Amino acid sequence: MSDNPPDLDSDVQNSLSELMREDYRLLLETFMNDAEMRLEHLRLNLDEQNWESFRQTAHSFRGSCGNMGAIALQKSCHLAEQAGTAEDADAARSAYLQLVVLYERVETLLHSLLQKI
Repeated sequence: MSDNPPDLDSDVQNSLSELMREDYRLLLETFMNDAEMRLEHLRLNLDEQNWESFRQTAHSFRGSCGNMGAIALQKSCHLAEQAGTAEDADAARSAYLQLVVLYERVETLLHSLLQKI
């Protein structure tokens, strides 16, 4: 068994689909738009070494990922948050790059879900 968390928890997605019904599509689209905005803010904050804003953005993104069942992204956001708190540029850059890769995987999965509804 792998220690790697899933990119997207299907149980969470099923629950959200049942709860949101016709608004589920809007939820997925909103999450993707929001995630892209947060990744851009993280990149800007990293470039400017604005650690408090980097930490806050990672913290907010972590909550959003948790709500969507994007478990691997959520864990990576936690690492970014810790890097921001520590003002560790290397750890922050590594966490940011990992977030970009993980988000691309989640985005692909979410697009697949959108095609089914």
